[in-house]
Amino acid sequence: MIDQPPSSIGPEIPPDFAGLSAAMRNAFIAFAATGDPGWPRFDTTERIRRIWTNPPGLDSDTLSTSRRIWQREPRPRSAELGRRPHTE
Repeated sequence: MIDQPPSSIGPEIPPDFAGLSAAMRNAFIAFAATGDPGWPRFDTTERIRRIWTNPPGLDSDTLSTSRRIWQREPRPRSAELGRRPHTE
């Protein structure tokens, strides 16, 4: 049963996770049915994203420091990885 996962596979699931599970299911169902998951579309200006905490919330660019670090790193060329570039 999807709504009541077995607790025998690990520690007992905290009761407040049922609400989080329902929120995730409802968002994915809404997205599949309407194309709208219930939060703003991601863009590279505001970088708003859904955070699946309990209760779910929105977050704005909290990973900016990490993103800037990775942007400074040089990207390896395909030949350096030992692979040919994808050509389709």
